[in-house]
Amino acid sequence: MIRTTTRPSAPASNPTREWVLDALMTKRLDRRLASYLHRHFPTEDYDELLGFVGLLLAKWCERDTFATYLAEGKLTVSTVKGWTRQKWVTRMSRLGTEPLHRLHGKRSEIEVEANRFAGKDLGEMCQDAMTRCADMADVATVYDDEGESIGHEIVDSSLNAEDVLSDHRDRVAALAEGRRYVAATFRDAADRYLSIFDALFVWGESREKIAEREGCTVQRISQLTTKVRNSVRDGAVIRDDARRLFAFLSSTPDSDEGVKWSEVNRVLRMDKPRANRAVAYLAQDGITVEVDKGRYSLTAGHKATKPTED
Repeated sequence: MIRTTTRPSAPASNPTREWVLDALMTKRLDRRLASYLHRHFPTEDYDELLGFVGLLLAKWCERDTFATYLAEGKLTVSTVKGWTRQKWVTRMSRLGTEPLHRLHGKRSEIEVEANRFAGKDLGEMCQDAMTRCADMADVATVYDDEGESIGHEIVDSSLNAEDVLSDHRDRVAALAEGRRYVAATFRDAADRYLSIFDALFVWGESREKIAEREGCTVQRISQLTTKVRNSVRDGAVIRDDARRLFAFLSSTPDSDEGVKWSEVNRVLRMDKPRANRAVAYLAQDGITVEVDKGRYSLTAGHKATKPTED
């Protein structure tokens, strides 16, 4: 009787697993990725981030996700960091629609974007987002007679007429403030950038549609929209700079010569582009800061004035 033996087939090559295992041994990849996420999301629990990274790496190894990039020699740890962050943001956005996770600070992508636009803490519960997600339930903490927490309950968060009206006012105010940031930043071309602002935040138009109306390429519109978004994101800085500049100038003795730029720079620690934005922002409140021969001064009658509060 002739007995045949079957040799076991060689295991299929998995470049992703090989690269990950090597990176775990030599670069402590899992901890590097978890630390990277923790720097960007400091309120998240490090152990939870580490567990998330481990699970994500296991899925990538199983699917051999990096094979193409490794073959082309394009894979780096920095690239993997970017992918990991995208996955975590997606997870946070998904959990941000679930009541129990919202209780612990998770927010949906809608709320994160709305808060960024309004210059608020990204973890705040945003009224604009609640309007757009009116069917979302919320979680309330239940306390006993001694003030101790005894649990949580899900409550209906649908908006009544008064809430809707309040939210509309909040949105109108946020849009008005956003326009002020853009006008202060792009003083020489304010009309064009304000048009881009409205297209983005009021009408929600695509870059292609904006490019068609503006008569330029989509690439150029991408550059313009990025500048507008950056201006809105820097809104808190613009507003703070304006108030500090006003407070500094209004506290100095009356002088025909004004305050030297070197003194403004030394005390307020802001460069000239930021100072110019602050001056333009104040001008929208009717507070005129005269800049003449490197000196800054408030016009007569403005020392008793106060910039607009939020």
